[in-house]
Amino acid sequence: MRILVISDSHGNFFKFKDVMEKHRDAELVFFLGDGKREYEDICDLFPERKILAVKGNCDFISPLPSVNTVGSEQGKILYTHGDVFNVKFGTQRLEEAAVKEGARLVLYGHTHKRDARYLNGMYIFNPGSLGSDGSYGICDILDSGIAMNHLNI
Repeated sequence: MRILVISDSHGNFFKFKDVMEKHRDAELVFFLGDGKREYEDICDLFPERKILAVKGNCDFISPLPSVNTVGSEQGKILYTHGDVFNVKFGTQRLEEAAVKEGARLVLYGHTHKRDARYLNGMYIFNPGSLGSDGSYGICDILDSGIAMNHLNI
């Protein structure tokens, strides 16, 4: 299964739209916050796409959760913006929460810095910031593991 991972669009609807159009092969899209308006507009523009989202620290008055989980072929996916875990000061709290949830893949944003690691049986991925540098990610969930890739629009 191919998933598209986007975070921190910060008002850049056109980059978000371009990424969605470019990767129609993604079965699932994760939006990791800080772009509530673009996310809502993208959902309206692409009603056929399955988009899972969480709110970011800049998404005021959002009904979205701060953190959520979903199942996949490789196990549970935990996804969050990351601010509630203070990821700008390290990912230890996020990693602890992921272990507690039994997550195999952890997706987070907030730092605007790309991250792709495998740690103690867990894949950790931050796509970077779509809004500031055009960065986003693709994760391919395979029988053999998870391939994590950073891309730029």
